[in-house]
Amino acid sequence: MTDPVYIGQYTVSIFQRANEDNIQATYDAYFAGRSYEADRIASSQFTLSVEPCISTIVQTPTTDMTYYLGLGAVDTGAYTFLDSANCNYGFTTTATGQPAFASHTPTNTKSGNFRVDTMATADFGAYDVTVTATLDLTTEELAFYTDAGFAASSIFTYTLTVAMCEVTSFIADVLTNNVNVVLGDPTFTTNAF
Repeated sequence: MTDPVYIGQYTVSIFQRANEDNIQATYDAYFAGRSYEADRIASSQFTLSVEPCISTIVQTPTTDMTYYLGLGAVDTGAYTFLDSANCNYGFTTTATGQPAFASHTPTNTKSGNFRVDTMATADFGAYDVTVTATLDLTTEELAFYTDAGFAASSIFTYTLTVAMCEVTSFIADVLTNNVNVVLGDPTFTTNAF
C-alpha cells in the first residue's frame, strides 16, 4: 500500500460465529436449560496503525575542490543521496552558494555534479557550496516525519577554491649559446632566446 491517504489509525473488530450445532450439543450435555446465546460469538478488537515508510537520506558528498585557472571546464566528483529504506520517495535536490561560473547539473533527482569553468582572475577565492536533498513527501507524510523526529532532508557543504594555475617547471623552447653586445650600437639585436 503506497497511497498516503491511508495513513492513520483504524479500529478493527473480528467476529467469529461458532458452529451452532456443536455449541447446542455441548450446552445441552453440560448445562441443561442454560442459554448459550452469549457464548456462541467470539470477538476480538485491535487498533491498526498505518504509517508512512520511514527512510533516512544517506549521502555521499563530493569532496572539497580546487580549480586552477586555465584548466577549461572541469567536473567535480559526483555526489549521491540514497533512500535508506528504499521507500521509493522522490527527491528534490538544490544547490546554493555556487558562483555563476560553477553550474550545478543534477544527473537525476538523487545525484549530480558541478562543472567549473572560468578564466577570470576576479573569481579567485573560496566558495562554500551547500547541496540539499529533500524527500518529496505529502503533507500527511511530512507531518508524521516531523512528529516522529525524523529529518526529511539532508545537507552537505563543500568548498570550491579558485586558484592561480601552478607552474611546477619551466623549459625554454630555444636556447642561445652566446649574446654579444656592442656598447653604443643603436641597432643591436640578438637571436631569440
